[in-house]
This record gives sequence, C-alpha cells and structure tokens, in this order.
Amino acid sequence: MDNEFYREGFHSFFLDDGHLNNPYPISSDAYNLFERGWVQALKRSDDTTSRNRSATFSDNSFQGKYSESGERKAHTSVVDSSYNAYAAAKGKD
Repeated sequence: MDNEFYREGFHSFFLDDGHLNNPYPISSDAYNLFERGWVQALKRSDDTTSRNRSATFSDNSFQGKYSESGERKAHTSVVDSSYNAYAAAKGKD
C-alpha cells in the first residue's frame, strides 16, 4: 500500500519503539491508514524483543477502544443478542 498516512504509521512503529501514538482524529481515513501501517509494521517486525513484550497503546488507539478493562464495555456479539435486525427491517420482529 502506497499511502502517506500508512507509511507514517509504519515508520512510527520503529521510531516510537512500538508505541502507538496516532495523531489523527478517530474514525478519519488518516487515522485508519496510520493505524493500519503501524499494525503491519508490528506484524512484519523481526525484532524478537518487540514481539515478546506487549506493545503500548495511547488512549487514541484500537487497544483502548476494544479493551475490556476500564470504563469501556467489551463488544458483544450479534449472535448473542436476541435482537434480529433483519426481522426488524422486514417488520417481523
């Protein structure tokens, strides 16, 4: 992928020693591309020390959004829910 934000995120993994500090607004294209680049750098890293230690994340990262700890609730599976969006859309709820 050849994108300015992706490359910036990819390089920031190595420059910030594995810390994710995404400077872009959450849910923006720039934010998502930056994070995608950072994660790809994490996956491709040959540094065994970075793979053995847990990466650190800012509050503005996907770890913070999807973490089960803290005040945020974990994502619940649609399968576990009794609500059927398809039936509701068809008026059969």
